[in-house]
Amino acid sequence: DRLNRDQLQGVIAHEFSHILNGDMRLNLQLMGWVFGLFVIALVGRTIVRVSPRNRRAGGFAVLGLAVMVLGYIGLLAGRILQAAVSRQRERLADASGVQFTRNPQGLRDALVKIAAHPEGSRLVAADAEQAAHMFFAEGLARIFATHPPILERIRELDPHFDPAELSRVAAEPDEAPAADELVSRPAAEAARSAFTGSPLAPAGAATAALSPGLAPAESTAQLIVTQVGRPDTEHILHAQAVRIALPETLRQFTESSGGAQALVLALLLSSEPPIRERQQALLAKSLSPPSLAVIERAIPIAQGLAPMLRLPALQQLFPALRRCNPAQRRALAQLASDLIHADARIDAFEFCLAKLLETLLNDELEARVPHGTVSLEDAQNEISVLFATLAQLGAQDERAARMAYEAGMSTVLPMRRPAYSAIEDWPRRLSDALPVTGS
Repeated sequence: DRLNRDQLQGVIAHEFSHILNGDMRLNLQLMGWVFGLFVIALVGRTIVRVSPRNRRAGGFAVLGLAVMVLGYIGLLAGRILQAAVSRQRERLADASGVQFTRNPQGLRDALVKIAAHPEGSRLVAADAEQAAHMFFAEGLARIFATHPPILERIRELDPHFDPAELSRVAAEPDEAPAADELVSRPAAEAARSAFTGSPLAPAGAATAALSPGLAPAESTAQLIVTQVGRPDTEHILHAQAVRIALPETLRQFTESSGGAQALVLALLLSSEPPIRERQQALLAKSLSPPSLAVIERAIPIAQGLAPMLRLPALQQLFPALRRCNPAQRRALAQLASDLIHADARIDAFEFCLAKLLETLLNDELEARVPHGTVSLEDAQNEISVLFATLAQLGAQDERAARMAYEAGMSTVLPMRRPAYSAIEDWPRRLSDALPVTGS
């Protein structure tokens, strides 16, 4: 409750670094090794306790004592190793967390608050030392610390840190906003009205409702870039409005993989009768009557969704779609592709849906591929195709498309960038520019 958004991002980036660097697996192994050594000591102690009851078992008492001593020596060595390894991994996680957020101040301030409020990070439990290396800060009052001293970690992030700041932070009131300050009723109603009107309400209506003083045309690429990863109240209201605007009947199709597949296919059905007939013939050829009946129930929901709600609705289906086996995923992707190409053309939503299904399929079938190895300059041709496609699909004429393209590209590649050119076969060009890999 005492951390603001930047500080929370720093803490989450720190923990995410542990996962990315394989520390969670190492932590569990360390826990198993330390506990195994502790079990050896317990076995020896049990032998020592039992042996005095039988005078003839003096040899067992000596053996038990030896096992107990060896077990405790091993336990001591294991804890020393656990602490040493954990301290190094914590330093690495701090550095990686700063690299992810590009904001050392956030993690630094979070550590300062933890140091100023030690009761919030102190864990008192008999078995807590077994998992000490998995905490964010030192949670145990013992000699072998699994985390570096917190003041040392702060100084690594801020060499000019003054310890006197701790007393000032400890005296400050909590910064957590009240619930009514975060989302007020009038603002929530304004956001909700952007989606609950006409099913074909334009996308700009939501923007106008969320930011009355900022029209969509006034939004600059720089403003969008600076807001990435830093949602404010308007963005929270927007997300809340999207969630509220999704129909309650959508939930019945998110609870099973069969229902999710049915709604995906229903979203692809055309409103033009000749094309719809060809698509329904494809469905009848590939699916059983019960499956077709589920699709029929999903059609009214799909038709009632506003254009800007279709992708959010699709995202609600993905947890259920991930429960499909590989064969079902392949069949769904192939059938969706057939429906998309039934009219010999493809729109932006169909392209996005096909890419999402392709990603879903590759998540299961292909090996994971590391990301972040290509610079923006090296990928400028692919970025140009993406931005040109977005500008072309979102603008009414070539002049507006060119202006939108330049506004976006000048932010991503300010020094040198490809010139704008209209893309005729944008689905193929965009697919080549954005290959799908396992993630």
